[in-house]
Formats: sequence, C-alpha cells, structure tokens
Amino acid sequence: FEGKKCMSVLSRGGRELFNVGHIVEELEKAGFRNGVLDGELFGVDWNESISVVRASKSERNGKLVKFYAFDWLPIKEWKSKKGETILNHRLAFLVGLKSGGNFRYFEVAPEVKITDSKEAWRLAKEFKSQGYEGAVAKDLDSVYEFGRSESWLKLKFEETYDLKIIGYDDYEDK
Repeated sequence: FEGKKCMSVLSRGGRELFNVGHIVEELEKAGFRNGVLDGELFGVDWNESISVVRASKSERNGKLVKFYAFDWLPIKEWKSKKGETILNHRLAFLVGLKSGGNFRYFEVAPEVKITDSKEAWRLAKEFKSQGYEGAVAKDLDSVYEFGRSESWLKLKFEETYDLKIIGYDDYEDK
C-alpha cells in the first residue's frame, strides 16, 4: 500500500493475487498506508486458499479467505530492501492496526514469547497438531532481512516413510 490506493496484492514470488478485495477494503478503511504487510492468506484449507487467490475468475467465494499478517514494513524500507525497524516495533504496529479497525478478514498471526529451544519445539509440535507446518522462532530485536537469516528460524517437521519397492519400470529408450 502506498499513499491512498492499494498498489497491488502479490505473492512472495511477485505473482498477482485475486479475489482479495474484501481484505484490501478493510485495510483501507482502517487507514493502512505506506507500508507492506507480510503474511499468508488462508481459506478453508490450503488448496481452497490457492485456488481462490490465483484465479482471476473464481466461482468460489473469496470471502472465505482471510489474511494473517506476521510482519509489516514501512514502504521506504521495502523499496530500499534495507530493514531498519526492529521486529518488536513492527509487531506493535500490527497490534495497533488490528485494534484500530473493525476486521473480519484481517488477523495478526499469534506471537508467543519463549525462553529456550525446548519450549520452541514444544510449541512447534503443538502447532503441528493443529494442522500448521510448525512455527517460526524470531529475534524480537532483529530488522527485516530480505532473505534467509539466523534471526528467523523455521521449526517444522519432515515426514518420512519406509516403503517396500515391489517393482519398477525402465523408461529408457530402447
């Protein structure tokens, strides 16, 4: 968002997203300007979310999709690709934004303060049991980094399976 008008709603890869006007409208009514929200769109399930927001013409109800923000950046930091504002202040901005509006489709992702890695993994397992991938551990004093960082660590689980191979096909040209 820049100035008075929403410039665009994009995926992390820069792809335009559709059927999210209801979310944009709520944010504009709340006075959100000159910043970039970082988060995820969620519908009934992951497949529903993707099919609604990627299709320019969808027969599905876009209002089943909500936006969960987990970060915010001033537009100047986004454009320069140089984070300056620490996470603790960015989160306070999001909480203030949420409390200043009447939102049905915008949420701030929950944050839980932890003291050690054991507690972080316990929470990640709890979130996994609720259907999420895991959790992200963040340094509250970190600035936004435009790439991988030790300040934000994903805690997620890999599922592995032992399978018996019962046959194969050789697809090489003969």
